[in-house]
Amino acid sequence: MRYQRPVLWLVTVAALAGGIFPVRAQLKATTYDAAYFRSRMQQVLEAWATLDPSNAARFYDQDAGNVYFDLAPMKYNGWKAYADGSKELLAEFSSGKFRPIEDAAVHRHGTLTWTTATWTLDAVMKSGEKQQLAGRWTAIWEMRGGQWLIVHEHFSVPLPPPPKATARASAQTSASAGK
Repeated sequence: MRYQRPVLWLVTVAALAGGIFPVRAQLKATTYDAAYFRSRMQQVLEAWATLDPSNAARFYDQDAGNVYFDLAPMKYNGWKAYADGSKELLAEFSSGKFRPIEDAAVHRHGTLTWTTATWTLDAVMKSGEKQQLAGRWTAIWEMRGGQWLIVHEHFSVPLPPPPKATARASAQTSASAGK
């Protein structure tokens, strides 16, 4: 009898906790749904469009061990290197505006989320030349310190098709048009 009461109390507490925590986890999961990450992705691009990496810093984990792949150079190790290197690349631009992302995909797995999208940037170079860049973006987000932060990123522009492939595609299009 003497030991039954504490055991009964522990079983009751465990049963209640088992019933409460899944609901809490479910609420947390719906708080950070795909719409949340799509919005966050657009905010990240808007921050980069200011051409000041410090505006994007709040979206990135500051760990020196993180790896970021950007347009140039090949790789940055850690946020500090990414921010410093980006300043050099962004110095060539006088303005930039990302179009809204239309094809974002969000994949959640516990405290990790990976997102993918293609993007289009309308930019003006310091020389006055207007450029339009289109590329692809993959980001790995991790819940750290109560915030979803990017811990790895791959931001790139595809290479143009090889000249032979372009000529072949043009010849096929011309042949199809003549039929």
